[in-house]
Parts: sequence; structure tokens; C-alpha cells
Amino acid sequence: MSTTIREIAEKTGVSITTISQILNGKGERFSEATKKKVFHAAEQMKYKPNFFC
Repeated sequence: MSTTIREIAEKTGVSITTISQILNGKGERFSEATKKKVFHAAEQMKYKPNFFC
């Protein structure tokens, strides 16, 4: 089973909405530190988007 944005949110302490916006390239309003934390967690957890869900 693949990693979900919910699992990334739980690991980082960031909201699901924030995770979604950052991973979809709409996270301009978030700090660089938050974006870095999200991308790092997504990479560590081997996140791959599921477009069919």
C-alpha cells in the first residue's frame, strides 16, 4: 500500500490541506521550512500521487 498525504501530515504535524497544496505546486504562501519538511517527508516515505483515488 502506498503512502497517503494523511500519513505525511501525521508525520510532519502539518495539515492535510497544506500537504496537498505544497505537493501540487500551490504552496507559495507557506514558508520554505514547511515546504522543505513536507518534501523531505514525502521523499523519505516514498510518496507517489494516486490520481485514481
